Amino acid sequence: MMEETEMTEVSPPPAPLKDLEQEEDIEDEETKKKRERERSFWMKLWQGLAAGSLAVNIVAMVIVGSGVTIAMGVIACIVAPVVFKRQMDLQDTDTLRRVQNLLRQEVNKIQAENTQLHGSINELEPK
Repeated sequence: MMEETEMTEVSPPPAPLKDLEQEEDIEDEETKKKRERERSFWMKLWQGLAAGSLAVNIVAMVIVGSGVTIAMGVIACIVAPVVFKRQMDLQDTDTLRRVQNLLRQEVNKIQAENTQLHGSINELEPK
């Protein structure tokens, strides 16, 4: 006797992923350059303030040497590098958004190919 093979139902593919919105897509080149200069200015300003605060606190710890000054200097030595690093991370946010959108486009492409392969498999299976 021949056994009947069950046809399995293929679930519909998930909806394609949407790209994250990019403000820069709407802007013209001049606005992009202006925004980049402004972003760069603020990044340098905050990083400069963090480095300046670190330097002032180290000098104060050496000159004054009291417990409160040393405690505040240690806190500044911890916070200043964090501020510096976070500003660098914020600068890279747009780049990461672009990479994520490229990954989503690739996922959508693979989903479409997967759907096509499921259709081909269904055609080849005996009924």
